[in-house]
Amino acid sequence: MEKPHSTKQKSSFSKELTAIKEIIEDLDYEITSGMEQIRSKIGNYFWKFWTISGYPYAWIAIGLICGIAFDLYHVGYVIMFASLSTLAIVVPLKYIVSRRRPYDKHKDLRPLRREREHDWSFPSGHTYYVTVNGVSLALIYGGAISLFLMIGLGILVGCSRLYLGVHYFSDVVVAFFLALLVAYVIYLYFPLIMVLHYLT
Repeated sequence: MEKPHSTKQKSSFSKELTAIKEIIEDLDYEITSGMEQIRSKIGNYFWKFWTISGYPYAWIAIGLICGIAFDLYHVGYVIMFASLSTLAIVVPLKYIVSRRRPYDKHKDLRPLRREREHDWSFPSGHTYYVTVNGVSLALIYGGAISLFLMIGLGILVGCSRLYLGVHYFSDVVVAFFLALLVAYVIYLYFPLIMVLHYLT
C-alpha cells in the first residue's frame, strides 16, 4: 500500500511540472505573438530565404553531388547519418509529444506562409536538420570558423521558423541543442564509419 506521504510528494511534483509547463507555454505564446508584430516586407523575404536551407532536399543534393561527381562519398555518409537521425529522433518525438502548431492552437496567430504545415510542432524539424548536417560537416572537415558559421546558420533557420509563425520558441531551442548533441556523436563515431566502409 502506498504511503500518504509518497502520494503527496507525487502530487506536489506533478503540480510543479504543470506550473513549469504553463510558464513555458505562456512564454512561447508571447514570443510567437511578438514575432508576428515585427513582420515587414523586407523581413518576410529575408526569413523565407533562410528557412529554405532547413529543407532536406538541398542537403541530400549536396551529398549526392559530392559522392557522384567528386568521389567524396564520405560527405554523403555524414549527410546520410544526419538525415537518418532526423527520422530516428525528430519524427518519433513529434508523435510522442503531439504538440499542435501555434496557429492551430491559438486562432489569433497567423502564419506567414499560405501553405500551412499540419504536422506536429515539437521539435522543429528544419532547425534540427540544418544544424545537425551543418555542424557535423564542420566538426569533421572544417575548423572553428566553419563551425561558427554552421551554428549561426542553425540559429538563423530557427529564427526564421519563429518569424514565419510555424513554431514555438521551445520547439526551436530543443531542436537546436538536440542537433548539436547528435552532431557531436556523429563526429565521434565517424572514424568507425569509415573503417566499416573500407572493410566492406
